[in-house]
Amino acid sequence: MPRRSMASSVAHRIGNIDFGDLNWEKRTYNTNRAYGDSKLANLYFAYELARKLKPDENAPVVAAAHPGLTRTELQRHMGLMSFLNILFSQAVEVGALPALRAGFDSDVQQGDFFGPSGFMEFHGSPVKVRSNARSYRTEAAQELWKQSVQLAGVTY
Repeated sequence: MPRRSMASSVAHRIGNIDFGDLNWEKRTYNTNRAYGDSKLANLYFAYELARKLKPDENAPVVAAAHPGLTRTELQRHMGLMSFLNILFSQAVEVGALPALRAGFDSDVQQGDFFGPSGFMEFHGSPVKVRSNARSYRTEAAQELWKQSVQLAGVTY
């Protein structure tokens, strides 16, 4: 069965989407909060798409994954995180494993979420994890879907 994996991050935990200002045009822009919002949005989208596809047994399986704390260039301009990245992050090859598991594990179910197994999901082998409570708000996911349809001009 075909699979689709959506990328998220542990930063979804700091996300709190303002549906009246999705593009941060009315608020003072905050890089970290906007990044958290984008990763929460990825989970809303994945979970909503999984809900929409669940009744169709021939539909692709939609899952999400996050790489934990992985040594990339993403943190290069983030002050303390740049330093911590050098000390505590895992190799990119290890960080890619949750996404690979979400995309290829034959036991993946609609809406599964994978991340590292270690402390705070920063390191380790890929396992099924739970995202924060906010990410399971069905009404918020539906609102994001609705606004995405309006912004993109594409109807599912």
